[in-house]
Amino acid sequence: MIEIQTLPLNPAKNQTVCPAKSSLTVRDVLELPELLAGSPQLVAGARELDARIRWVHVLESSSVMDFLSGGELVLSTAVGWAADIDFQHYVRSLVASGVAGLVLELGIRYQQIPQGLAKACEQHRLPLIALHQRTRFITITEAVHRVLLTQQMHALQARDSVSSRFTQLMDIGSPVQHIVAETSRILGATVVLEDLAHQVVSHARGPGDDHEIMENWRVRSRVAAGNPVEGRACAPIQARGRQWGRIIALGSPEHAAGTGFVLAQAATALSMELLSQQHDDYWTKVSHQRLLEGLLERELSNWNELEHEFEAAGFEFGGRTVLGLAIELPGTDSAPDSYSVHAELNSLRSAAASLGLDVLCAGRQADIPMILAALSFRPAKEPQATIAELLKRFRAGSPVSTRATTGNPSTSMPGLLASLEEAIALMTLGTGKSAAGDILQPRSQELALLLHKMRAEPSIRGFPERILGPVLLHDASTGSDLLRTLIAYLKHPTNRTLAAAESHLSRSVFYQRLALVEGLLDRRLDDGQDLATLHVATMIHQQSGSS
Repeated sequence: MIEIQTLPLNPAKNQTVCPAKSSLTVRDVLELPELLAGSPQLVAGARELDARIRWVHVLESSSVMDFLSGGELVLSTAVGWAADIDFQHYVRSLVASGVAGLVLELGIRYQQIPQGLAKACEQHRLPLIALHQRTRFITITEAVHRVLLTQQMHALQARDSVSSRFTQLMDIGSPVQHIVAETSRILGATVVLEDLAHQVVSHARGPGDDHEIMENWRVRSRVAAGNPVEGRACAPIQARGRQWGRIIALGSPEHAAGTGFVLAQAATALSMELLSQQHDDYWTKVSHQRLLEGLLERELSNWNELEHEFEAAGFEFGGRTVLGLAIELPGTDSAPDSYSVHAELNSLRSAAASLGLDVLCAGRQADIPMILAALSFRPAKEPQATIAELLKRFRAGSPVSTRATTGNPSTSMPGLLASLEEAIALMTLGTGKSAAGDILQPRSQELALLLHKMRAEPSIRGFPERILGPVLLHDASTGSDLLRTLIAYLKHPTNRTLAAAESHLSRSVFYQRLALVEGLLDRRLDDGQDLATLHVATMIHQQSGSS
């Protein structure tokens, strides 16, 4: 015996309203007052109440194939059914036609639901609803069609709004990150842009989404692409006659315009943005720059999440050594977006790939324009030797040999941040300027790096003036260069002849100037304590850019 569920009339529901969802379901129709007036009972198919309804059709014939096209809610009194109707065949025909549900009014042909019909509907998971009160079918069809038409109008208005918004983004030339963020805002869901290798280019979190969505992203996305899963909608990005990647919405978001439509509009905006770029690896540049800038600006909620973001972009951490590298950009055309910088980034990525290294790199405009790179080394590779080979391949064929600096190697995300900052500091300081082509490492400049980190302290900033003040005043008032003489001596405290040669002075003149410095500062240049104090003071002074 099929258990029958009674759906009581709700007097509070005295008007037809449009459901919040973007389409009408059997469950929604069961809540309409026009249907509730017929004292409906759900007889079978309770598991399919979320079936979508496209239209309502009154059908009294038991031959259904010629009258239905899918998505209908069928209303019937059964007056046209044959006396010996085969309920199994009838229900199979309804299901094959894609019907969403069957509503049967009792009292004309049947006084109660035939058990054969109930069993067939339950077996084929077709919702079967019995009406125990006489109901004008026209009131039900009008109510349902009114809701459907209202939804379609709302959908058209929503689509117009979405189209206008993405047209605005295309008109103003919005970048990738902004298009992805706006798509996330419109859908109220997490949105991810990935390339064809399932590497994340950009993403934006939906409201309240605190899951680590980037964890093992490439593997999960590759599996989902081959076997579509619930809670994931996507649209391809196509430009210049080929596919570039896909934009993905997570969490089954509902939108009046349709999630697929929103993603298609976003895909169009992203395609137009691609067409405005000159380089095929534009997305790689966007991804690398976003991650490196985010790390340096500490735009993160926790280290693990950021590590997953790096791995989603193709930069592995597990069991590897990571390290920061900075390479000086020669020439005047060194803006991060310039063609020459783009070529240099391409060259570095190619050299890294040839050595089996993961690399994220971007141009950086600072006191000294540079390429900043994060490197990930497989366990069998020795970092310093590999970097030397990397730079050799990077510089191959280039007539200009540039300086490079590295930070200390690490195995963690915090360590990578420290390594990148060390490489930047060494490049910016330019201390102990090595010959072009050499690699400057933190070990050779530990004191300079320490002072650089402490440079914002008021006591540190005032230290050079307090120690070197008389020499600085003498140089400013007479036009002499005693400070430069002192710096040359501090560089070679045990070899005055070499220090004099680097100052382009004779030994006698050099010694005279050293004696004047000792007198002005009241310090001995053969005293270890005084030498250390003067060395620190001159380094801070140079780092401040005052020399």
